[in-house]
Amino acid sequence: MAILDLRQHPRDSIEWNETGLRAARLMKDRDAEGTHLGNLGRAYANLGELARPSSSMSRLWQYQTKLGKKGEGAWLLCNMGLAYASLGETHKAIEYYEQALAIYREFGGREGEEASLGSLGNAYADLGENLMAIDHHDRALSIARESETKEMNARIYAIWLGLR
Repeated sequence: MAILDLRQHPRDSIEWNETGLRAARLMKDRDAEGTHLGNLGRAYANLGELARPSSSMSRLWQYQTKLGKKGEGAWLLCNMGLAYASLGETHKAIEYYEQALAIYREFGGREGEEASLGSLGNAYADLGENLMAIDHHDRALSIARESETKEMNARIYAIWLGLR
């Protein structure tokens, strides 16, 4: 989440990022273009307009893949999952989290793998599938312990205790 997300209404963020996107395209700055597309997707999702974030994030995914940064684009899939989860479409969210998890595993992104597993655990808990939730949180906790990310470890452990 960007600092501007905390201070701006999503419509203001959309205006700001559309301006940034036009500038990035004029300057042929693919990284900035990707940042603005991702921010636009998040802003539209915050408004509950899921078709637009899908479009923005789909374009960003295409850029990431074209630039050989498919591994870096997995966070987009997690963001799409979060957008669907916030709209109560948990099964659709799970589809995106699983896609992200597969990419993080392929490219060795342990922190992303941990986050994807945690998101899957939360989604399964939302569906009342506590055994699946526990399984995913256990796996995320194992990764957190390996990487010694104490903050993430504590958060996952707290969720895990609540499901036991």
